[in-house]
Amino acid sequence: MKKRILAIAVACLVAVFAFNGAQAADDRGVVSVNEVIGTIMEVEGTGRVTTQSGIVQIAQLESPVRLYDTVETGPASRIHILFVDDTEMTLSENTSLRIDEYVYDEIDTTENKSFYNVLRGAFLYVSGLIAKKPDPQVTINTPTGSIGIRGTEFWGGMIDKEYGVLVNDGIVKVKTDIGEATVNPGEGVTLKNRRLPPSPVKVWKPEKVEKAKMMVRLKNAPAVRQRIVEFAPKQVQLRQRLQQIQKLKQKDGKYMDPGSKGGVGKNVPGKGKSAPVEGTTIGGSESGEPATSGGGSGSGSSGGSHSGSGSSSSSGGGGFGTTLGN
Repeated sequence: MKKRILAIAVACLVAVFAFNGAQAADDRGVVSVNEVIGTIMEVEGTGRVTTQSGIVQIAQLESPVRLYDTVETGPASRIHILFVDDTEMTLSENTSLRIDEYVYDEIDTTENKSFYNVLRGAFLYVSGLIAKKPDPQVTINTPTGSIGIRGTEFWGGMIDKEYGVLVNDGIVKVKTDIGEATVNPGEGVTLKNRRLPPSPVKVWKPEKVEKAKMMVRLKNAPAVRQRIVEFAPKQVQLRQRLQQIQKLKQKDGKYMDPGSKGGVGKNVPGKGKSAPVEGTTIGGSESGEPATSGGGSGSGSSGGSHSGSGSSSSSGGGGFGTTLGN
């Protein structure tokens, strides 16, 4: 009996030391994929978040989003994500988004960058602080090409049997394997596949613009905006956590993923830009062939001013993000 009690006591001590050691490792910033880089601020219908290791979790309000997570929506569903730098993305129904790279340091912005992979479906993107630097490194991979971003707000997805990109604010560059197009506010472009150049840039007809908006509208947009405002203190805490990691990295040279510079990971084996899905070549990565995105119903568009979180709002009445709640 005494031996059994002693064995149990030793096992408990080992467990305590193991837990403390793991926590210390995390406090030093050695653990990477566990760092929260975004938060789900709205779920309409159904959705899920799949981690890099394959763990599937039901998407709920304030569910954390981490590097290499894949966020998916079900039929007739929407998900709105707020990233730590105040970037916002709304996913339409039957949409899949993977975060392949995310580097954010609010003090030293030189290495800030993000790389999103929209594997299927439609989305609305409203830029945050990462895209505010003079030469932003923000790219969204889509099934038919890549979208380079300069402080912008735009929609992307399948529309009228082609993949479309519609810009409300800022400038985007859309690239395929053999061509590219610069799209300005109020303009749209379509892509058939990665082997063909983008279509000529033009102003879309009002009915086509409305069709795109309907795919990403939220049923209660004002409530989502208010929720983001109230989330501001937690958003600050998430930023501070990332900032602590920057300092720890500078101190001992250990930071999350090997080769990462001042951010939250880069080129982890099996994910990220080192292992994309097959398809369009974009700066060393590829994306799959077009997948049908959902239309769906709903009301109240997403995006909007990043109130309460520290970034400036995008402009442009009559568009997507700034009309959240209109």
